[in-house]
Amino acid sequence: MWQHILVPLDGTAGAEQALPLAAHIARAAGATLTLLRIQQSLPESTYLLDGGLMLAKIKEAERERAEAKEYLRHIITTDCLDGVGLRTKLLEGQPVEVLLRFAREQQVDLIVMCRHEHNGLKRWASNHTARHLARQSTIPILALHEDGPMTSSHEQNILPQPFSIMVALDGSKRAETALHAAAQLSTTLSSPFQGLLHLVRIIQPQVAYSEAAEVQFSKLNKQAIIQAKDYLDEVEWCIQHGDLARYNLQITSSLAEETNIARTLIRDAELGERLGDMRLSAGYDAIALATHGRNGLKRWLLGSVAERLLDRTIMPVLIVHPIEHHAEYATTSNVSEQIVSELQTTVSS
Repeated sequence: MWQHILVPLDGTAGAEQALPLAAHIARAAGATLTLLRIQQSLPESTYLLDGGLMLAKIKEAERERAEAKEYLRHIITTDCLDGVGLRTKLLEGQPVEVLLRFAREQQVDLIVMCRHEHNGLKRWASNHTARHLARQSTIPILALHEDGPMTSSHEQNILPQPFSIMVALDGSKRAETALHAAAQLSTTLSSPFQGLLHLVRIIQPQVAYSEAAEVQFSKLNKQAIIQAKDYLDEVEWCIQHGDLARYNLQITSSLAEETNIARTLIRDAELGERLGDMRLSAGYDAIALATHGRNGLKRWLLGSVAERLLDRTIMPVLIVHPIEHHAEYATTSNVSEQIVSELQTTVSS
C-alpha cells in the first residue's frame, strides 16, 4: 500500500479540490500526506533591472513567500484532513522540476492533484502542469478535475462504496504496469467492499485501400480480435491467480474496434459500454493507463492519449509511467505483436 502521498497546491480553490480524496486514501492506507506549495523563482532578468524596480520585485516575492507559509498553516486545519498524518512544505523554483525532484527525494509513491483552468500567470497547478507531469513523472499520478465527481464539491461520492476503474490495455507488457496501481486504488477506495477493475482492449481496424488487399486485411483484423480476446482472458487469469490476487478484485473485460482511442475510453467510462441499443455497463469511476513513448511497434497507448484524456474528461485519470524493472507486473507474451507485424508487412508489400 502507499506510504507517502503528495498533493501539490498553488493557493487556488481548484487545486484544493484534491484534498478530500487524497486524505481518504492516506487515511485508509495509513500513509503520510504532504501538502506542497511551490513559489516560482524570480527570473534572472529581475536582477538586471534598475535598483528601485529590482528591490520592488524582491519585496513582492518575499511577501508572496510569507503568504504561502500562512496559507499552508491555514490549509492543514481543513476538516477533511482530520486524522491524517500531515506534512507541509514550501519550495521555490520551476514547479514541475521542483515537484518531481521533491517527490523522488521524499520517496512519494502517489501524487494526487486537481486539474483546473489556468487562472493567472502565477497559478501553476493547472491542466497544463498535469500534462507535463504525465510525461515526466515516474510516480503514479491520480489527476482529478475540479468539476469531476471525486472532488471536495462532491464529497458524498467519497463515501465507502465499490470503486470501479477502467484499465486501458494495448497488448504490451508496459501497458500492464498500470494494473498494480489501479488494483491498489480500487481496493483502497472500495473498502470494505470488493474492488473492481474493468480491462479494455481497443483494436484499431486496419483499412484496405485496394480491393486486392481487402480480403487479406479483413482476415487479419478478425485474427487480431481473436488474439485480443485471448489476451484479455489471460490477463484476467493472471490477476486472479498471480501477485494481484491478494486484492481479491472483481475483474471484467471488453473489446472494441475503434479508430479514436481517447474518445472511446472517455465515452465508455463516462456513459457505459453499449452493444447496439443494449447497454452493457453503467460506466466506471476512473480511467487508468500507462503512458509511454513509441518503442518498436507503434502502440496506441502513447503520451498523447493520456494528454487527450486530461484535456477532454472530467473523470479521475490514474497515470502510470512504466520503467523497465516494472516487468514483474507483466502477465503475457506479446502475441498481438505478431498480428501488428503481419499487418505492417502487408502494408509495405
